[in-house]
Amino acid sequence: MSPRRFTSAGLSSVIDLPSRCDDYVLLHRIAVGGMAEVFLAVEDGPGRRLCVIKRVRADYAEVAEFEEFFLTEGRVSLLCHHPNLPAAHRLGLVGGRAYLALEYVHGHGVLALARAALARQQPMSVAAAVAIGLGTARALEHLHGLTDVDGTPLRVVHRDVSPHNLIVSSAGVVKLLDLGVARAALQTHNTQVGVIKGKYAYMAPEQLVQTRPIDQRADLFALGAVLHELLVNRGLFLGLSDLDTCERVRAMPIPSPAALRHEVPAPVAEVVMIALARDPERRWASATALADALEDAARRSGVWPSSSDLAVEAVALCGPAPRPLLIGGALRWEGRPVSGRPHAPLAIDDAERGAPVAMAPDPSDASVVGVEEDELTEPVEEAASAAMRDPALAYFLHVGAVPRPIHDDDDDGGDDDDA
Repeated sequence: MSPRRFTSAGLSSVIDLPSRCDDYVLLHRIAVGGMAEVFLAVEDGPGRRLCVIKRVRADYAEVAEFEEFFLTEGRVSLLCHHPNLPAAHRLGLVGGRAYLALEYVHGHGVLALARAALARQQPMSVAAAVAIGLGTARALEHLHGLTDVDGTPLRVVHRDVSPHNLIVSSAGVVKLLDLGVARAALQTHNTQVGVIKGKYAYMAPEQLVQTRPIDQRADLFALGAVLHELLVNRGLFLGLSDLDTCERVRAMPIPSPAALRHEVPAPVAEVVMIALARDPERRWASATALADALEDAARRSGVWPSSSDLAVEAVALCGPAPRPLLIGGALRWEGRPVSGRPHAPLAIDDAERGAPVAMAPDPSDASVVGVEEDELTEPVEEAASAAMRDPALAYFLHVGAVPRPIHDDDDDGGDDDDA
């Protein structure tokens, strides 16, 4: 396999692919985020399998705070053993840089599904929305209940439950992804005062205001916002600016999803509205309580959240998810993107022109890959922007929200929280 050379604006490292990271061969760089870079890789050995390698960026390898954020994610991930969470294979250190090997999940991001439904002006079925909500709630149930090896509760809070971090596998299994901004009792670092983790439109009011410590009920509010959006085919709190969004989260009257879409059963809508209570004391007491209530509401309403039906609906909305294949020593993509254009083989950088050529697959816009348009134009990583247009792997794009170093030539405005 001939090496592919990648350069990145603002980054000191030059990457020749394929390359090795411990027992893994890195095939394709998917994305670069606030503290880490993410690769599609193959495990080298008798039991070869595709996986995802996430590792600390070279320019932050010596920053202790960044490494601690990453290690917290790795430690929590290794403790997770649940069908609605991606499996973590290994947490290691190579050349002074921490890395995490994760399960590769073939499927569609929930953000892509939501945007496809919005483009069609036809919401996904109530059963599909409930299936996504129920799978997420069960993932949170496991995550919130994690303990250390001695039985000490870790009090994990995901802090970034959103459509960006949810994927529906090709089998219709919902996976909650990315613990890059999770908080747990085992971490040795502390979040800086005033640094917001997560995405504003899905944050609980107490997470935005930061006047009190947040607990696991913040994740339930976020899930309520996701469920509301999927049921009515419209973002609940998203405003014209970050400030407008935050104000809506804080004070906007929240309509029942049943009032906005008559197909939504009242019991299902009631579960969502309790999750969206602004006072944490009035929300569901736990992810288990929310999941059990949602299951009961679906049963009483005649709604069956079937994984097989969800898989069929995902394909109807976005088409079959492209699948990476290693054929004859070259990485190829099986399938077609949402735009209908065929996939081409991965291409290398054009060194003479000093700019990367397009990488396959190449969807027509950012809406199919689970990233916001402003994330694609963020100057942190210009040369990797083509790599971000990868619908089969987009669920790992959000690789850690940590404050970026401030340089003299940095602009005043903008949200530096997410890469």
